[in-house]
Amino acid sequence: MYRGSARNGFDAQLLNPISDATIKKNLKGHPPGTKVFCGSLMDFYWEKAPDKLRNKAYGLIKYHPQYFFQVLTKRPNLIKSMLPTDGDFLNEYNHVWLGVSAESQKRYDERIHELVSVPARTRFVSAEPLLESINLRLDEDGIKGEVHWVIVGGESGNDHGAYRYRPCELAWIEDIISQCKKAGVPVFVKQTGTYLKKQLGLRTKDGVEPSEWPQSIQVQEFPERSTGVDVECFNLPENESERLNINQYPDAQYSIVPADVETATSASLATGMFFKRITNCLVPVDSKNSEELVQISSLTMISALFPSVRILDSHEQKKSVNLFMGVVGPPASGKSLAMAPIVLLDGVKDFIENLVTSAGERKNFPKRTVVLPGNITKSRLIDHLWVNSATDTPTIVAESETSTLVSALSNMHGNFYDILNKIGENEFISYSRKKDNETVFVDYPMASILLTGTLDQAVKMYETPGGTFSRFLYHVMHGSDSFKPMERFTGEVNGTEVCASLLSEEIKKLFLFYRNTDVLLVPEDDTLAAYNAFGEGKYEVFKETLGKDSAFGFRYIFRVLKIAGIYALIRTWLESGTSKYVGDGTVGITMDDIQYALDLEPNLWYSHTKVYQLVSSKQVNPYAKVIGAMKSTFTRQEFITEYGLQNGGVIPSDRNATRVLTQLQKEGVIERVKNGVFKKL
Repeated sequence: MYRGSARNGFDAQLLNPISDATIKKNLKGHPPGTKVFCGSLMDFYWEKAPDKLRNKAYGLIKYHPQYFFQVLTKRPNLIKSMLPTDGDFLNEYNHVWLGVSAESQKRYDERIHELVSVPARTRFVSAEPLLESINLRLDEDGIKGEVHWVIVGGESGNDHGAYRYRPCELAWIEDIISQCKKAGVPVFVKQTGTYLKKQLGLRTKDGVEPSEWPQSIQVQEFPERSTGVDVECFNLPENESERLNINQYPDAQYSIVPADVETATSASLATGMFFKRITNCLVPVDSKNSEELVQISSLTMISALFPSVRILDSHEQKKSVNLFMGVVGPPASGKSLAMAPIVLLDGVKDFIENLVTSAGERKNFPKRTVVLPGNITKSRLIDHLWVNSATDTPTIVAESETSTLVSALSNMHGNFYDILNKIGENEFISYSRKKDNETVFVDYPMASILLTGTLDQAVKMYETPGGTFSRFLYHVMHGSDSFKPMERFTGEVNGTEVCASLLSEEIKKLFLFYRNTDVLLVPEDDTLAAYNAFGEGKYEVFKETLGKDSAFGFRYIFRVLKIAGIYALIRTWLESGTSKYVGDGTVGITMDDIQYALDLEPNLWYSHTKVYQLVSSKQVNPYAKVIGAMKSTFTRQEFITEYGLQNGGVIPSDRNATRVLTQLQKEGVIERVKNGVFKKL
């Protein structure tokens, strides 16, 4: 459970409590029967964790009898001594599922009898990661009838390094399934893991897509359980089913040392949970759309941190990893939250401002500046680029009102769309300064840009004839059609300033790790094959959707590789365990890195086409080709599969698939027939 905690942005030796109000907000509105996995990165039954926190959790669990709470531990011998004392656990907490981890025969034999001795309505075994064949002995006296569910899966990891995956053979999983079937115990295969993914040639990260698996392991069963709660009192449909995962937040107050932990690094930010930590800190409300907005804007700002890093394009030209991002939405759509991550650069800004150097100093030129405003003039922007390039200073142009930059672009001293285009492609810039009759040359200009604006501002900013549109990625926001009531103040403060300060220090370490070091990002062979497959499929979609403007797709596709490169830089920093890069001058882009980037792609594609439609005044449907390939009536899974086939294996997440299908319904392209089934109109 804890093997990759640091790698995924979480320190396994810290317990991070969450307020009652936060948990209640996260649980609010989910249908009865929702499964809540408690403490996925900690052990609920560690003896040194304060009893008051465990009792607080029990109180929240008891307060929500309409949900199933899954508690997994490696310490079943301590469960009975830590059960709640406010009632009969078997009857009053019968919506709690208690489980033990058992990755090997040794661990299973040590823990199973402790588990079955606990008076619980539902007990389960998690054989994940499965590291060897295990005899569950489900027909043995003392165990028979006492285990109600088994989870099994292989281990995730890299091909090399501290987080290398361990083998999980297909026969081991098949044997677990066979034992469960024979004993009548439901079994849930969670994933194949990285080893089997490679052995079987699967496409999805860690082998999590059941439709790709051999038929023999396509089994995902749950025990039949009822909450015993009247569904009508919640006004929610009983046939809906969800699963939540309550994770810990930053700023720990108590220590917790997990059992059976492989040595974790001290890194507190990393690939998988890097942006989750940021959204936990900066998103003030429980909103998936807000989380995505903060994630993509944080990615844009962080892309500015690597002035010495290069990545090769298809012409083998060295490009920077800087991103241009435009956030577009109507008034009051929440797009201003895109600027929240600017505080994450505070540590870098302080370092640059306090740097003692004469480099980049020149009469009538500005000082080193990390964040530039949108009301800048053409000549001043070039001056800043010259100064920052001379001192390896990151540059980001951040503006919350796109009209400010549009005004600067269009005034008599502006008109520098061409400069933005050159920055986007790292092309040579020069101009003659009237003030001192000097010519300024910027050999390799680079900057990241983050802009937010309304729909009419977007029309003026992202023009297609000059190519500015194609230099940007986009995130489209939708306004609300209903009033959102304010909730009563609970007296609790979310601690944003504290966690943002801690995160900014970590991001400064990331910046310093690569500072003044020439690094080339190089996709590994399987990553390159996956990227090329994605690119070929995506360009066909561009031709189908944008017609004569399909050439814009080349830049879009390459920016997806840039995003993967940024993830690779973050991962390499964390896995190094050092404060400075000491490699051979290259950083490999792995399949994990490209998968993280491709997870964002469906939303980027939707937003890209919506802004194109806005600025070109052309009606386009980003999913026309996918819908065209569907039968008159089709399932949700058929849509997801076809999308993957047309986009080089990119499988949209459940959240993205839901968003797309909902939007297509609103636009009158399809209609919902029943749960998971749609009809073309």
